[in-house]
Amino acid sequence: IKSAEQGNSCAIYSLAVCYKKGWGCDQNINTAAEWFEKSASLGCSYAMYKLGYSHQLGRVGLTINLNKAREWYTKSSAQGHETAKNCLAQ
Repeated sequence: IKSAEQGNSCAIYSLAVCYKKGWGCDQNINTAAEWFEKSASLGCSYAMYKLGYSHQLGRVGLTINLNKAREWYTKSSAQGHETAKNCLAQ
């Protein structure tokens, strides 16, 4: 948590996953989505992919929005995230 509070994008992504799954904390989808957004805004390609996926399928408390999904997949893909590249190719 300390590393996440200091702005480490990977730690923030991990914290988001913990809130999403309820690992070591109470499960809270809304808090998870906020941490995924924060991590993505700091450049974490995994968080960008997760936001694309979540907007595509309406997960983590987000509504389906294919334009936002494409936007996040594109950002993640630009950083070399292979699964995001595959999602864009479909």
